[in-house]
Amino acid sequence: SGKLFFFGDTPFSFIHYEDRYLIFTDVLWDILGETPPIEKRALVRLEDVGGNSSAVNLRRVVDYLADSHTPFSIATIPYYSNVYGTSTDSGGVEPLYKPLTLIPEINGILRYAMARGANFIFHGVSHQGGDHICGYDGISGADFEFWMYPENTPMPEDSVSWVMGLLDAGEKAFKGLGIVPDAWETPHYANRALDSIIFGRIFSWTYHRPIYFPINSITIPKRQKDLHYFVCKGELCKQKRHEYLKSIKVDLMTTQFSGQIFPYPIYKDVYGQRIIPETLGMVDHLDYEPPTWRSISSDQDILRIAKKLTVIRGAIASFFWHPHILSPGTTFRYMEDPSLYYRMDEGLKYLSNVIEGLKDMGYTFVSIGDPKIFPKD
Repeated sequence: SGKLFFFGDTPFSFIHYEDRYLIFTDVLWDILGETPPIEKRALVRLEDVGGNSSAVNLRRVVDYLADSHTPFSIATIPYYSNVYGTSTDSGGVEPLYKPLTLIPEINGILRYAMARGANFIFHGVSHQGGDHICGYDGISGADFEFWMYPENTPMPEDSVSWVMGLLDAGEKAFKGLGIVPDAWETPHYANRALDSIIFGRIFSWTYHRPIYFPINSITIPKRQKDLHYFVCKGELCKQKRHEYLKSIKVDLMTTQFSGQIFPYPIYKDVYGQRIIPETLGMVDHLDYEPPTWRSISSDQDILRIAKKLTVIRGAIASFFWHPHILSPGTTFRYMEDPSLYYRMDEGLKYLSNVIEGLKDMGYTFVSIGDPKIFPKD
């Protein structure tokens, strides 16, 4: 009949950046009878920018991107948190938890970046788990926020009220900076299904690789744009938003989950999220130990994946890069020579290599704030 497609494979198993699953995403255009965009688009975001970032390094990379006419976004952590804290005059130790509005040098560089065309992403509230050390070192940018790691379980206090309390604080901090983010990004991409549904209802876009759980049943309220963050104003609207989100019902297994990569924008996933794709990963320079065993990737690794991605119709070459790579003394180790360590005094070249390499492949960098590509509603 011409309507039957048969797959002699299970394309959703072992999904990664260079997996056969991406062939299935290309065939979907034909299955659904959709016309893919012709343009080869690219995205770059600066990751984990917050209270412990270097304003000097940020200015270097902002100037490079702006001067090279490359649209970019900044994944901004509106609160700085450090559970180990700092010494007090009385000889004690107090945890640090303060908005970026109280950190003048970061406040200033974010405003500078905005003047140079940056878009912004709401990247968690503190990117750290409050009283929990849920990840690595109890400091913003390193730890999870909505997930316990290495336990791989949801945060014990996770609920609609808990999530909304965090987001309210983050919104206040962004407003103090004069910034309206274009998307939400979950720290380390990990949260339970309830959180994903919340983010999908109150932000126009999410910008991450989501994780999915086996679902028994799910109830998602209809999208109401007037209840979105940075749109909803006043206590009455906030109360209405809270009641609206409490109507979410979800029954699922939390002990099993897996991630999924989308090569193009998704207008509604199973949680109701609209997703901006991230398809290439990052320049990753650390030497990992068990139980993570994360692979190390160079600029050339990212370009290799991007070249393969050109055969997927409508795919967006989307990667992220950490400005802390510019810090003096950063140590790199690459898979080509596991014994090789070297200091990098010009870390910016690893960003510029990817940017220029993608442009040479015919990709055009676009903005996540472009309403023609990522409409607000």
